Amino acid sequence: MPIQVARMVGMLDRGDSMSAIFVSMTHNGMLDCIEDEKWFDEHNDGMWELFHSMSRPFLRCVLTKTLGPDLYDKHIFGKNNWDDVFDIDGPGAYVMFSFIRDRKGKWLSGKEITKLVSYINDYREAVDVCIRRRKDDVYGGSQLTSEERRVLGLAMKIDDAERTNKHNLTLDDLDQFNPRFESKSTGSGFIAQLIAMLERRCLPQLDQEVWHRQSPLMVGNAGNMKKRTADHFPNNSLSKTPKIWGLMLSCMCLMGLKYEVQAVPLFRAWIDARQVNAAEVLGTVLAGSLVSVAGMNVKQPGTRDEDARADTYGYLNSKKLVFAAKTWFKENLELSLRETDENTKTQKELGAVNAELEKLEEEEGRLAEKERALQEEFRDAMERLRQATATLKEEIVADEKLLSATDESEEAAKKFLAAHDEMAEDEDE
Repeated sequence: MPIQVARMVGMLDRGDSMSAIFVSMTHNGMLDCIEDEKWFDEHNDGMWELFHSMSRPFLRCVLTKTLGPDLYDKHIFGKNNWDDVFDIDGPGAYVMFSFIRDRKGKWLSGKEITKLVSYINDYREAVDVCIRRRKDDVYGGSQLTSEERRVLGLAMKIDDAERTNKHNLTLDDLDQFNPRFESKSTGSGFIAQLIAMLERRCLPQLDQEVWHRQSPLMVGNAGNMKKRTADHFPNNSLSKTPKIWGLMLSCMCLMGLKYEVQAVPLFRAWIDARQVNAAEVLGTVLAGSLVSVAGMNVKQPGTRDEDARADTYGYLNSKKLVFAAKTWFKENLELSLRETDENTKTQKELGAVNAELEKLEEEEGRLAEKERALQEEFRDAMERLRQATATLKEEIVADEKLLSATDESEEAAKKFLAAHDEMAEDEDE
């Protein structure tokens, strides 16, 4: 799990408000996968409202990508979890996931993912062979290598795996074969991205026999989600679903995996078609559903035509559902607003504290200035004392010299007087 997602899950578990979690999402790098920055620059308030319309338990489920184990069974084991999502019959954004039957919602093991990658890689090679043959204007199968014949034969089986009406092509029908999951714009480019995404799931340090709790997610939007999501189920031949989703499910079918698919609404749109697109953008970020991240979406979200996405009745029903029938939108908003009020109070308290700090800083500045003045006066006084001491020392030295000279003169005078006295005595004799 990416660290930024783990932090958001931690905030949810800690009881932080949806507003705080939304702010975390917009600043932790998760939006880097969205090329059109206007969605969170120009429509941030609308995204904030949509975000609050998702229940907290379901948000955790989407972030951790554990939709399979949490929602695989609507009627018994996952019934309580389904109480935390909206009804799918209306406009909005949805998420698709797959799981393997009798595994309690879990997906493939590492060993099975490796085999799935090999099937998809063979299909990619088959697409490349077909592209080269069309480019070189080659027909028939006489010039095929044995490896090319193998991957083309497998690709034909993959194409038929989930078709209601099988084509049953063989290499003799090669000229009629156009891989159904080949992209008109990128050829096998998106298939290569799918392979890279799946290979990132095969961590060598993990037990390759353990079933994964997380499956690749695909997010979409529609004016009528119930109608659109039906196209992503295998019983509709996967003819109107994104190509890498159809390719992955077809390969799983050919591998003999008894998989199932489920669709869950992420958000209900209650305003207009632009909100339907916004819901897809937000859902793509939360689910990490771009193939470049960890999912099954190859196109950037929020790019569908906004005309006639849903009728007014559909938006009205969504509004009733979001605002009245379910309680979490109101609860999420109340917690965020309460936190906002508390933050406002805290800001006021912080403002008062900061004001006091500013006063203290000013007083500290004044005291520092006084201290500097006193230090300057002290330095001046010490200099004057040094000079006075030096002068006194000079005077003492001079006095000592004078005293020494006086002593010498007194000694000389004594000697003179003594000599005079001796001379006087001699004359008397």
